Amino acid sequence: MNLSKNNDYVKQTEVRLYAYKDLKAKIYNDMLDLNDLKREKTSEKSRDIIYRSVSGGVSISPEEIQEMKIQRLSRVIREGLREIARIEDAVKSVENDYYSDVIKLRYFSRMTDENVAEKLSCDVSTVRRNRKRLLKQIAVRFYGLDAVAL
Repeated sequence: MNLSKNNDYVKQTEVRLYAYKDLKAKIYNDMLDLNDLKREKTSEKSRDIIYRSVSGGVSISPEEIQEMKIQRLSRVIREGLREIARIEDAVKSVENDYYSDVIKLRYFSRMTDENVAEKLSCDVSTVRRNRKRLLKQIAVRFYGLDAVAL
């Protein structure tokens, strides 16, 4: 494993951590949409409409289309919840580290290294060094042995 490949996993880990809050908001909105879809009733007029696929032969009713939308949205929500659980588990794995707050402040609160250093009353270089160290640990939780520089 070369060092460049290891850095790719660290960068991918950063992307996942930065996405955490937005992903949670997206799932919340998707859950609202799913509840609306489940409550919606197809109208009597729409029951007369039959959709035919371009390839021919298959008829899809409005109820079937609605059920397909519900299934797709349910799958998206499950996958999002799974990713949130992975992120939370990975961050929790370093929570006993003295500098674990660096991760939450930088990625979840989106603070700069300078602001994190001020909040933690330490030097910016200390924040950067420990953030990189913790990111490597978290990357291993996400990507396993591939994230370990050998």
